[in-house]
Amino acid sequence: MQNVVTFYQENITVFAENEFAKSVFETVESKYNETTALIVEYDASKEPITKQKHKAFKKLKELCAKVAAKMISYGNFNGFESFSEITGCTKSELNHCKQAEVIVHSKKLVTLINAHATEATASGVTEDEKTGLVAAYDEASVLLSKPRKLQIKYKQAREKIRINIDWFVQTQKHTLKGMMQANYAESHPEVYKKYLRTLNPVTPSSTKRCIEGKITNNKGEPLRAVAITINDEYIGKRGGTKGIFYISNIQPGLQKITFRLDAFQPQTQHVLIYPNTTLKLNVVLEPIPIPEMAEV
Repeated sequence: MQNVVTFYQENITVFAENEFAKSVFETVESKYNETTALIVEYDASKEPITKQKHKAFKKLKELCAKVAAKMISYGNFNGFESFSEITGCTKSELNHCKQAEVIVHSKKLVTLINAHATEATASGVTEDEKTGLVAAYDEASVLLSKPRKLQIKYKQAREKIRINIDWFVQTQKHTLKGMMQANYAESHPEVYKKYLRTLNPVTPSSTKRCIEGKITNNKGEPLRAVAITINDEYIGKRGGTKGIFYISNIQPGLQKITFRLDAFQPQTQHVLIYPNTTLKLNVVLEPIPIPEMAEV
């Protein structure tokens, strides 16, 4: 689609006299712009949300562990079971919890503080810690639910992108090719030859390389045998001694590609595959941080 749009923009004066040709090319351009905007919208908000969630949950877990430690110590010393029986709120326990479980533990802690405000204060929990815990809980709760709400939006965007790609393939086959041959093959042979170079075969998938690139770590060192999934379907391991990889036979449209390797954080990218077009994609995997050793 991009090739056709570029071709039209470079030869726009040729089509100025032909209202039908202008209409077809302008519609293609409109569909392309819409598709590009959908991809940006689809991809742009996920990364910031992921970073926000990581930051918010890190803060929430730190506050939970700190406040819980004070309350448990108070409960153990004074025989106050509501506090002494708090579980799941140590830093180690919270770090091994799913985010939804962290929300549950922090909510229980907030509920206990509200129900036993006097004892919470006596345990050494400050007002700043109380309000900070509530604020951190609220922020993390919102961010946890936000991706679920975005899933519907992403699904709609993905479907619209698929429809636009299908429309373009059909328009290329049934309208553009005939129109260009009938109107410009003889009168503007050079323009027609340029158009022919933009053609993509009309097939549901392509047997040529759809994606190729290199997989490295954050130091630029090549990575081998990286597991790859497309739309959560495992397709195998890629990346040789130089980290070079390629993938063939991918359905045209928006695809979710995930790269995984032991000791590295998985990386997911959303890419648009056009028929018979090779996408250049270089991937950098970040190592999983090594947790700090607890002080003895």
